[in-house]
Amino acid sequence: MVRPLALAVLLALPVTLGAQRIKLPASLSELESRAQKDSDDAAAQYNVALAYWSAKRFDDADSAFHRALKLDARFAPAYVGLAFLPYAERSSLGDEVYEDEVPADWKPKVKAADEMYSRALIIDPLSDLRLAGAVRISSEGAQAFLKEWYGEWAADLEEGEDFYYTGNFDKAYNDFTRVTRDFRGTIPSDILVYHGLSAAQVGKNDEALADFQTLTDRLSKEEKRDSTLHIPLKTNDYRYIVGVIQERLGKLNDAIDTYRTAAQNDLGLFMAHVHLANMYEQHAMWAQAIRERQQAASANPDDPSLLLDLGETYAQAGQWQDAEKALTDAQAGNPRDPRVPYYLGVIEMQLNKKDEAKNALNRFIAIAPSRFQRQVDDAKKRLGSLH
Repeated sequence: MVRPLALAVLLALPVTLGAQRIKLPASLSELESRAQKDSDDAAAQYNVALAYWSAKRFDDADSAFHRALKLDARFAPAYVGLAFLPYAERSSLGDEVYEDEVPADWKPKVKAADEMYSRALIIDPLSDLRLAGAVRISSEGAQAFLKEWYGEWAADLEEGEDFYYTGNFDKAYNDFTRVTRDFRGTIPSDILVYHGLSAAQVGKNDEALADFQTLTDRLSKEEKRDSTLHIPLKTNDYRYIVGVIQERLGKLNDAIDTYRTAAQNDLGLFMAHVHLANMYEQHAMWAQAIRERQQAASANPDDPSLLLDLGETYAQAGQWQDAEKALTDAQAGNPRDPRVPYYLGVIEMQLNKKDEAKNALNRFIAIAPSRFQRQVDDAKKRLGSLH
């Protein structure tokens, strides 16, 4: 049976001292101050979560990661953080997962970690996974397995994993390429994943596409043979990643077909609709783009930012009243998203609703994070023109 990607990632992490490998942009106290000041900024909450992690305040880190996702449900780095945080909190968890000896009270955390990792890759298949290198995992059993299974090429494999999780993608790609070139027999799916991801990171998209197409075909056959097969990142998720790479290669018709198939196979795969909408927007195919935005929002009603996307697309199409409604619904779904009142204020100006525009722009200025200074300046200019 193919070993799950999420599990494989967790097992194969390099053994290292976590707190030494998290690079913080400022001290804990400074990051706490910034998070308090910019309480509606997902990035600020994420940064303070990293600081809490480094200080081994794991409950606080978990809360901060979740605050970031409440502000922006597609903030992929926070999902990565939640995926690996349990392995920082419990250093023996890697071996326990590998040996299927996870304590009962930790099993829900392991399941949730797999889900967070999968979600990160669906939102962004090239998510920054350097946090994985910050986890200290006691994985002697996994390392022994790798050496037994891969023989003398285990060193390249382990080194490649280390390079990948520290963001050194060129060297990771070189290591994984040597492993795939010299491996005898069928290349294990885990290695294809690593090679495919590293290839995509360094722009070798043709190789990445071949790897993920192979994975999709292989896992599809596995699922047909065994309907009980459990894979956290399922065949259809790999199919979706194939679409992402096809899009990167400019194979737009192929990408459209792949995204459509993926969306049909998983009605909740909202990111397939997001990609389709983006592609249609690039070609000013507004009716098709709007349809995909609507389907994305329907597929994931818990993410109000998808309504923000819909409102922006309506606006680009010149459908101002529809844009107003979508943005009003987005604001009701997440009143703390500072992007929504800014765009809503712009839309209200287009509709010549001066009072509504003033209210929206003033709200944006009141909640805008520090890094939105350019938009704040623009909002103030717009307010000046409304007097």
